Amino acid sequence: MVFGRGDGGCLVARPCLTFNAKDNLQANWIENTHGVRLAPTTHFLPTGEAFAIAAQIGLGWGIMPEPLARAPITSGALVSLVTDTDLDVEFEWQVSRVMAPALASLTSAIRLAARQELISS
Repeated sequence: MVFGRGDGGCLVARPCLTFNAKDNLQANWIENTHGVRLAPTTHFLPTGEAFAIAAQIGLGWGIMPEPLARAPITSGALVSLVTDTDLDVEFEWQVSRVMAPALASLTSAIRLAARQELISS
């Protein structure tokens, strides 16, 4: 859970950043961490890079993969709202059966990168 440097405040007072309408990570995190079900104001940002930049400039708060947040946290551009509150999410890669043969090498590369970069439980 990260937020642009110098910002904090109430989770409801600040908009959250959401990847798309199916992304319920922020609501799940609020419920798991604070025991309440909230629906904060949301900015939809359907790319990882836009999501990270929006958090860094203080547009809102959100949950992002640790590899994406690592450098901005190290530099101080992002801060954790609450420490020790990781939210483990299963990695999913979907390819249609029709396209699977053509995307086999890409699928292998993505699986390898995920094994190297993502935290495995």
